[in-house]
Amino acid sequence: MGSRNACGKGWSLWPIAGGVVVEDGKVQFYAGRCSHDRVFVWSLDARTGAVLWQNDQAGRAVEVTGPAGGVSPHGVSPSGVLAASRDILYVPQGPFAPAAFARDNGRILWWGRRGDSAKRSNVEVQNLGGPNLVATDEVLLVGGPDPSTGTSQAYVAVEARTGRMWGADDPRLFAKAGRDATGAAVEVKQARFGTKPIRFGQEFTPVVADGGVFIPGYRGAFLDLKKYLETQFGATATDARRWTDPLPRGTLLVAGDKVLLASPGRLIALARADGRQIGQVDLATKGAPMPDGLAAAEGGLFLVTAAGEVLCLSASEPAAARGVP
Repeated sequence: MGSRNACGKGWSLWPIAGGVVVEDGKVQFYAGRCSHDRVFVWSLDARTGAVLWQNDQAGRAVEVTGPAGGVSPHGVSPSGVLAASRDILYVPQGPFAPAAFARDNGRILWWGRRGDSAKRSNVEVQNLGGPNLVATDEVLLVGGPDPSTGTSQAYVAVEARTGRMWGADDPRLFAKAGRDATGAAVEVKQARFGTKPIRFGQEFTPVVADGGVFIPGYRGAFLDLKKYLETQFGATATDARRWTDPLPRGTLLVAGDKVLLASPGRLIALARADGRQIGQVDLATKGAPMPDGLAAAEGGLFLVTAAGEVLCLSASEPAAARGVP
């Protein structure tokens, strides 16, 4: 069974569209896009392919009543690339907050229900999200461009263990949410909800390294992650080491004292301290680099493009002589 895309070609109702997570001898992934067509989350043995667990109820987490009174299942509708911590598998849901599954048994821990907002007595927090996820021990950075909708979300912060918007209970958020201390609505020039004022850029995926976060934007900057989260409440990130030269759009990998940036047709090596270019390699690729499409392993650098290409640059090959370490 399937539907048809804009070109009239059929596609599966259950594509493996979010990539896979391979770790500790396990392969984990999701299949499906819409909760109404069912969604599956799987964990397999990496050597044998044996099923370790399967969650086939993620798209039927709750029952909802429609406008005409009918009851239908409602649940996780995946859209975006997987992320994981040691214990939790995070499934993005496009513009909505992601879902979290226990990696040992597939149990759903929490999920960002579409259209929800978490209402408190004195603050109202919108359920924001995005298709791209960056996992840290304490927060998820969620946002980025969504090809399925043609929109782009500013990156926001979600508590990694609970799924709540970061800072939702902080009293400093009241004024930004258009509320006073009693919960009554107040007149504000611009109401801001949840963590939306925290902006890590939209076109680039932020990179977490060494207890800090790299904010690509127009000019790169490394910041202390906790201090940058405080900018939600009006604090100034004074410790930013912002580079002087603008960056092309692309995907990033922080490697020691260097930053590798893959953009259409080229791979650039930059000095982490000041953004100075120290090398460049031309790439004969058909597609643009995928978000989070750079990885380093076994002495090689791997790049995945939107055209389905997988490139490997090795330090032992001529690419190294042309400036890429």
